[in-house]
Amino acid sequence: MMRTNRQQTQYRLVQARRTATTATAAVAVGLLALAGVAGCGTSETSGDNTPSAASSAPNTGAGPDAGGAAVEVAQEWLPQLRDLADTSTMVADCQTPSSTACADGIDAVMETVDSLSVAVEEAGLEAAFPKTMEEVAELDLAEIQYKVDGCAGGSGGDGGGSACYENALAVAMGPAALEMTLTTDQPDAATG
Repeated sequence: MMRTNRQQTQYRLVQARRTATTATAAVAVGLLALAGVAGCGTSETSGDNTPSAASSAPNTGAGPDAGGAAVEVAQEWLPQLRDLADTSTMVADCQTPSSTACADGIDAVMETVDSLSVAVEEAGLEAAFPKTMEEVAELDLAEIQYKVDGCAGGSGGDGGGSACYENALAVAMGPAALEMTLTTDQPDAATG
């Protein structure tokens, strides 16, 4: 399928974003490794020459309350994703990816997905939600590709096996997939 210049530009932006995300993750891993190595050579001791509790605790970079904060974020978003998955007719609507119902559903799902992503990022908890953030990136890519390919309102993408169909269903099933990955990343949230 031939892409217009605009579509090619959007596709390049998606690729650049994916590359930048990968590079950022590699730098973050490198910095965490460096911080871990730098912290290994020193330790604070108490008066009896035993390491203090503060120096023996692993430095995760997320602060002492990161675990509790991550569980709280997960507990806030699990019900929203569950409700969106339970009340969604998107899988049925997106059997015809060009339909207005499918396009509107994709917009609604991605609004929630984007809000979840922002909540995790603003709390500085990306490391606590690796699978969730990976799933968010995949959903972003599916949504962008759906739009770049002109699926909404078009007729070329209807029917199983087309890129429009695959991307539309990926987003349609996104809330259920995110609910599972959020639970995988923070299992205490599901029981708390």
